[in-house]
Amino acid sequence: MKKIILCAFFTLLISCKEEKPFFDFDEVYHYQITNKESSKYFGSDNNTTQTEKDEFNKIALWNGYPSNLNDKWFFEKIEKYYPKKQKIEQSKLKELSEIFTERNEEKTEVTACDPIFRNIFIFKKKGKVVGISKICFGCLMEQTIGTKRNTENFGSNDEYEKLGKLVGWSDSR
Repeated sequence: MKKIILCAFFTLLISCKEEKPFFDFDEVYHYQITNKESSKYFGSDNNTTQTEKDEFNKIALWNGYPSNLNDKWFFEKIEKYYPKKQKIEQSKLKELSEIFTERNEEKTEVTACDPIFRNIFIFKKKGKVVGISKICFGCLMEQTIGTKRNTENFGSNDEYEKLGKLVGWSDSR
């Protein structure tokens, strides 16, 4: 009887620590715009129309947008407003999956700023979009759709730092 209880305890302990990736994917695209590049969409840049500012703000500032994975307008506009697009190398996908994984640890860092999502990750499986994650490295905030996993604790295990290093993000560019 003791062996059964001990075995059940260890099984429960192991299952609690099981990592659960946000997405099952085989390719990822990373879109980014630097602080300098995005500054023209805020303020009084005479070369930027109000429509362009509004469109960029909808993508970069609105938490909760997009709300579905099939938003054609969203995909058209990130192509327009996020000048740097890169396909993440196949060799980095495992590490990326480990970063975008449900965590049991609670997030300990909290910031008091409004996020500007300058980094967007599009996760695909067999060519179909399975997830979108918008990242603000400055505020350490994310907005992710397409997963049933809890993303609330993203960042509790230095994910922002690991992700920044993985994609070469620097605010100084």
